[in-house]
Amino acid sequence: MLTVHNLPFMGGDGADVLAAYGLEPIHDDALPSWAWTQPLPLGLHSADAIVPVSPTYAREILTPEFGCGLETYLRGRANAITGILNGLDVNSWDPAVDRALAMTFTVESLSGREANKEALQKQVGLPVEPRLPVVAMIGRVDPQKGVDISLAALSLIAEQPWQFILLGTGDKAIEEAALNLQTVFPDRIRAVTRFDSTLGRVIYGGADLFLMPSRYEPCGLAQMIAMHYGCVPVVRTTGGLKDTVQEGKTGFLFDKALPESLAEALTRALSVYANPEKWRRFQRNGMKEDFSWTKSARQYAILYRSLITPS
Repeated sequence: MLTVHNLPFMGGDGADVLAAYGLEPIHDDALPSWAWTQPLPLGLHSADAIVPVSPTYAREILTPEFGCGLETYLRGRANAITGILNGLDVNSWDPAVDRALAMTFTVESLSGREANKEALQKQVGLPVEPRLPVVAMIGRVDPQKGVDISLAALSLIAEQPWQFILLGTGDKAIEEAALNLQTVFPDRIRAVTRFDSTLGRVIYGGADLFLMPSRYEPCGLAQMIAMHYGCVPVVRTTGGLKDTVQEGKTGFLFDKALPESLAEALTRALSVYANPEKWRRFQRNGMKEDFSWTKSARQYAILYRSLITPS
């Protein structure tokens, strides 16, 4: 069994390594010749079962947009492909016991988030405004994650009330664009261009909205963590984001990887945020979702048994 976490990361040409170990490249006309010496295609070719990390991503990799040149081969092996969503370590990610938070809280005591929001605003140097919605992104600063889409979308809705925090590092051009936007909106935007796991927890516990406008997202854990911490996600309908966030119940979704589409979804989210009762429902719905490994492990166990049990 081979689990596919991110298809484009194929490992590069391994011809020299194969030769050093006396191993033959793949010779299969169903695969493009450039894939015959790459580690991930070698693994796909050898695997009895292929497990992309979400059901939607399992379907997406069969298309030219997401198949990275392997879609024809993968369509031929569709019967061997089963999408299983990654799980979340709910013991590590638990707002009821998270020591990084100014105040722990549960789905029954969401008022504790108010202290976390204040602590977050103070820590990053934003004005302490309890009713102003704090929008956040955490993760790799990369075109895949759509950070550039978020920056452009926020500019489109500059007249609306919000603060924005970006935490992450990666593409220097996008980092610079975020820092430049911070200079345009010094009282509204903070771009923290470093890896900081503790601040990440503070953001999950204190921000109101979490953005994931990914161009593709095989699974994604950040949206699950955000929901677990009462931070409502705004995500694109791709991969595991589509499989974990429910429009109008636990979050807000949009289809096209465009600033205008994200801006429209954010506008919808901000209008709901203005109604505290409705907003609490979104938070509670998300916190009650079961993203633990228990469900995913059960699916893996069924698949393992099917492979070792004679048909």
